[in-house]
Amino acid sequence: MGTGSLEEIQVSTKALEEFFQFLQCQLRMEALQCFQQELELEDPCAASMWPHFQAWVKPNLGRKEKWMPFHTVLGVHELFMVQNIHHGPVASWDSKRKFFAMFVFRAHCKGDFFREAQLPHLLLESFWKNPLSQFSENGQVTKSMLEYRQRTKQPLQTMAFRCIPARLCEDDDENLVRNIALRTRTLLEVAGQVWPIVCDSAKSPEAKFDQISREIQRGHGLGDTWAKMLMASIDIAYPDLGLLSKNCDVGVGAVGGLRRLMPNSGLDAEASSSRLAALKLVTKAANRCKRPSVASFWQLLSKVERVAHQRYKKMPLIMKQVATVAGALSAVTVQVQLCEWRQLLEFLEKNNINNNSSSNNNSNNNTNSNRVSGKRLAPLSTSASNNNTNNNPSVAAASEDEDDLPLKGLAQASAKLRKISSDAALGGG
Repeated sequence: MGTGSLEEIQVSTKALEEFFQFLQCQLRMEALQCFQQELELEDPCAASMWPHFQAWVKPNLGRKEKWMPFHTVLGVHELFMVQNIHHGPVASWDSKRKFFAMFVFRAHCKGDFFREAQLPHLLLESFWKNPLSQFSENGQVTKSMLEYRQRTKQPLQTMAFRCIPARLCEDDDENLVRNIALRTRTLLEVAGQVWPIVCDSAKSPEAKFDQISREIQRGHGLGDTWAKMLMASIDIAYPDLGLLSKNCDVGVGAVGGLRRLMPNSGLDAEASSSRLAALKLVTKAANRCKRPSVASFWQLLSKVERVAHQRYKKMPLIMKQVATVAGALSAVTVQVQLCEWRQLLEFLEKNNINNNSSSNNNSNNNTNSNRVSGKRLAPLSTSASNNNTNNNPSVAAASEDEDDLPLKGLAQASAKLRKISSDAALGGG
């Protein structure tokens, strides 16, 4: 259905209120998981949704990494990149190297794997002479990745990825490593094409968005889910470009939420232009809505962002993402949250739960969208905050993964680097 006909279709006020009740639950969970702050839901409708929300979100926390908070930058993978790459302690990395390092991490999204198997190589000048060769079948980083897997038996990619490795060789560990190495090469090739676009001051944000999205999706095996993920990562790293201020790639994961909000739209799930047009209309309606649940959302958002400002006041990239102007939700934020809401709707329907956001025929879509990010990093807080965390089982359970640990300087990486240099001097692999 075309944009013109969509404009004539009214967004459901009732469904919009349900969406904002869900967003309040998202904010409450974000405050709990990311800041160890217990904030009450003053909106009675959101409060009644909370127990069902908790039942849905609990399995998605922790190692599964399948929950995205309201502020995308506070997702575990996004926060890792900001803290350890963009605001990280590696003095030898200029903007371009940080950009490429971000793509290396995005190939798997595992913090410990990046720190131990890849970072020591990314500190070497020799790596930057030909990064692609480092991930060839016999490349130095590929060898390091295999050694890490054989030694630790730890996962090499986030559980949020639904990537089934192609069978490239008989040994399972080597096969997984080679798949990730190939994916990394693809992403580095994409990074090489995208970097000049990012740096081109003559192009408008809209032109950059279109070009970058096309370049990403030209990469082997990369579709709109990868385009969304990488575009969000670039936007977080370079917020002043305004890449997502007016546009975003709308995946099929948002369709269930869009259809619930616009039940008479006849939305074509296969047409990206139709999805984008619907998203823009929903975003416009959301920012104009004055219903009680919407007002409660804005009040709660202000509280959460004040807490975020205190926690991350020394990290400008995070500060820029937690400064939402009232009545100015971005299309990309709405898109990401629609994907989360759609999952809650499906959970409620599957379990026959009658809530404000209860079962609805339009929400049960075969979206099969890839999940790319989720849980929080461990708190960078005082002992008082840590005590608060320990008193809350749900928070403690979410921080058990080694990937929750932020990068603690370069001591471990430097030790690994010394070993690599020693091995090279001795003629080792």
